[in-house]
Amino acid sequence: MEIIMKKKVVRLRDQQSLEFSRLVYNGFWFSPEVDFLLHSLSFPQQRVCGKVILSLFKGNVIVKGRESEEFSLYSSDLASMEREDGGDLSFSPIDSEGFIRSQSLRLRTYYSFSK
Repeated sequence: MEIIMKKKVVRLRDQQSLEFSRLVYNGFWFSPEVDFLLHSLSFPQQRVCGKVILSLFKGNVIVKGRESEEFSLYSSDLASMEREDGGDLSFSPIDSEGFIRSQSLRLRTYYSFSK
């Protein structure tokens, strides 16, 4: 699923799935809450398409590969730091500096107190 859905969307879907299961188990199939969850759970499925290669062995299902040509979130052109065109979608290591600095703030603060 991660090939076409962002990590945060998958997390929200999984949380809503648990609430949906709880409501249905408790007999609230015809409630507005279940109606809301049905609509919100079907929304991210709109772009689900492609092919998954599975291996079945002694009751186990193993994903061997997956592809989604139309809606895949992965592009080797975008993931490469070697793009020469410098377009809006190109990536440079300099783009990571602020992210790394802000994400490491809590670790630097923790380290300063542990001395």
